[in-house]
Amino acid sequence: MPDIAGVPYFELEFDKDVKLVHPEQQKAILDALDGDSVPTDLVVMSHGWNNDMGEARQLYGEFFKNYVADLMSDGTIPARRLAIVGVLWPSKKFAEHDLIPGGAASAGNDVAADKVLMEQIGILESVVGKDLSEIRALVPQLKDTKSAREKFSNAVLALIPQDVGAEDDQNLKPSSVAIAVAEDKLLDRLSRPAVTGPAGGGTGGAASIGGGGMKLGLVGGAAGLGDLFSGVKAGAMNLLNVTTYYQMKSRAGAVGESGVNPLLRAIRAKVPGIRIHMIGHSFGARVVTAATAGAEKDAPIGVTSVSLLQAAFSHYAFAENWDGKNGNGLFRRMIAPAGKYVTGPMIITHTHADKAVGVAYAIASRAGRQNASGLGDATDQYGGLGGNGAQKTPGTVDLKINTKGERYAFTAGKVHNVDGNGVIESHGDIRRTEVTHAAADALRTT
Repeated sequence: MPDIAGVPYFELEFDKDVKLVHPEQQKAILDALDGDSVPTDLVVMSHGWNNDMGEARQLYGEFFKNYVADLMSDGTIPARRLAIVGVLWPSKKFAEHDLIPGGAASAGNDVAADKVLMEQIGILESVVGKDLSEIRALVPQLKDTKSAREKFSNAVLALIPQDVGAEDDQNLKPSSVAIAVAEDKLLDRLSRPAVTGPAGGGTGGAASIGGGGMKLGLVGGAAGLGDLFSGVKAGAMNLLNVTTYYQMKSRAGAVGESGVNPLLRAIRAKVPGIRIHMIGHSFGARVVTAATAGAEKDAPIGVTSVSLLQAAFSHYAFAENWDGKNGNGLFRRMIAPAGKYVTGPMIITHTHADKAVGVAYAIASRAGRQNASGLGDATDQYGGLGGNGAQKTPGTVDLKINTKGERYAFTAGKVHNVDGNGVIESHGDIRRTEVTHAAADALRTT
């Protein structure tokens, strides 16, 4: 049996249609629940955006090496029998640095811009499983032809999943940008986001919009959102990227609800007392959240702890009355009333240095409105959990990330916003011991 740092390790791999690639993997997990060495604690982790299978396995190996060492440091592991499940799902479509030909990423370089656009269309084509030749044919005409820009915009917007607004009902939808398309303003509007720093100062984040070309400072798996081009071609790139982003976010939810959740139910049925700990990074945070929540009609499984590390979905996901009109977040039922879906603590790491989350929401925000103030910050209806933590969520506990190894005072049934500013330096910076310590303490305190 494979292991990570001496802890039994199992994989659960899904294809793009949320089918098990290797059904025997699920059987192996369930079989491990028989006999005299049944795990007391099962840790389920999902990778996120821009990880292929090799990168996901590397992430799990590095993360759990630190995680297990942390739990061994005070004797937690000898007192418990752990097992790890690594969820694998098809989320990598491109690495942003591969898209820009060396030396060609300069404003006004139409040949290089068209090359990038064709690459991005190919990426989106593979995600949606449709022939996008019609969109591809419009690329050479975008700069000079209004009708081409309108056709291109409408065709790409039509590929945004129908559930895109489920978390807060205000995200990017075809209906919200129809006027901008008709007035030939959408691609221009999308050409102008720039990451300059979070509201209130500091570095990183997606707090403001500037004119001209884009320099988004992509760091740590920023999902290729943005580049150094300018004008309508840059707007087209951002529209393609944000559409791919929402497609992948939708897939993450499906993997969690329809793929991982049934396994958790089978595990709970077989070993009712097992403690289940969910850990997710980026879109993987949406995988484990959807897995914990299940379908609205389903009874709660009752997982033991949830650790959302730089989560790439709405900071209103757990909110109460976020819009002043009795609008609750999509996953509000997970935490209210407390103790049904998550019996122990939930932790959410966040930092303004997370450009992957900030840029995606800044692009969506720019498409959906003209207002440029506070883009991506805690006051922005488009903000992400990985940038700001849970917002408009009564009863949350706000903590600074622990840099000295002291134990956290996590509380069962509470949502803890763990402020990683100054420590977590990018979207992918979750392997570090400060982050694994927080996740280990979520287990340790149950």
